[in-house]
Amino acid sequence: MGVEGWKIFPFSVLVDINPKRGKLNNGVVPFVEMAAVSTNDSKIGYLKNRPFSGGGSKFANGDTLFARITPCAENGKIAFVDCLEDGVVGKGSTEFIVLSPNNFHITNQYVYLLARSNLVRKPAISRMEGTSGRQRVPKWVFDEIDIPLPPLPEQKKIAAILSSVDEAIQSTQAVIDQTQKVKKGLLQQLLTKGIGHTKFKKTEIGEIPESWEVLRVADVLEKVRNDVSVNPNHEYREIGIRSHGKGIFYKPPIMGKKLGNKRVFWIQPNCLVLNIVFAWERAVAQTTDAENGMIASHRFPMFRPMVGLIDLSFIKLFLLSSKGADALLLASPGGAGRNKTLGQKEFLRIKIPVPTMTEQLAIVKANSLLETELELLAQNQYSLGKIKNGLMSDLLTGRIRVKV
Repeated sequence: MGVEGWKIFPFSVLVDINPKRGKLNNGVVPFVEMAAVSTNDSKIGYLKNRPFSGGGSKFANGDTLFARITPCAENGKIAFVDCLEDGVVGKGSTEFIVLSPNNFHITNQYVYLLARSNLVRKPAISRMEGTSGRQRVPKWVFDEIDIPLPPLPEQKKIAAILSSVDEAIQSTQAVIDQTQKVKKGLLQQLLTKGIGHTKFKKTEIGEIPESWEVLRVADVLEKVRNDVSVNPNHEYREIGIRSHGKGIFYKPPIMGKKLGNKRVFWIQPNCLVLNIVFAWERAVAQTTDAENGMIASHRFPMFRPMVGLIDLSFIKLFLLSSKGADALLLASPGGAGRNKTLGQKEFLRIKIPVPTMTEQLAIVKANSLLETELELLAQNQYSLGKIKNGLMSDLLTGRIRVKV
């Protein structure tokens, strides 16, 4: 049974798919690449100026960009265009489908909301075509998607409600971005100037507080040698490490892993583990009791802190900092880019600043407070996203009606 006052239309009756736009000016045009489109935000992250060329999508303010290729389509890379100058036509990746209202029955914002909702996304994704890993949403799919459409005043009210939630999500993201900048700057300050120092000395790794020492990694960490052979018929829980400075293991670990007859490491708590293939990207993690008894391949050497000399969280912070990243890069000889591999001897020769144990713990605590703040902000943003998804489902289907 339909919703009173609403009508059903094929989506393609309401929108133009890849509408024709005015001629682009020769020279430089504003360009939107796929990386500029978020999976949960309506805003385009940034524009690039690129030389004019014939290919690619064309769009104007008020259009919706819908990523058509896997995994961007499944992840929900969809954006509302409102960042161009008046009268300017922008260009984008060939992997965008451009959606624009083609009549007076639907508003620009409502087209975006429908494209973001499961009313359009779910059937579009289910009909993707192409080979595995390169599947795309075909244009014809929009002919087969029926949309319940409210009158214009109700559309505008629904868009206003959901826009207010979007603004809260964007405001939270702005606070997250600023807090991350503060955290990065604070960590840099703590690892070079410490807490409350007034006297400094020049060293081979730069200026540090006068009371600090410069030690090699080999002076404060010892390698844990606990490699064992695994039974080729047994299944194991294997861990990996996220790169790009996350400092954490993959969650959850790979379950039921059969490794064949090869040697691996049993993970022990309170150790530092590195992924030697991606160490230069700060693929470093600290083990806890949660990882005890899991296994890791030979690519994940494990080190234990020497008691009284170094706090494990402190040295992890250093390796995740910009100075630590530079040191890991120098210790990773080999080919270019992802062919680099950490040399363990080179790693042990890395020189690090070492405060007293009391100051190490204070630095770790200061950083931890900001990490906790970021976790709370992320949880808040996740909750807002859940609220938005629930509201979209109810409002766009008419399960909840709004008063105009």
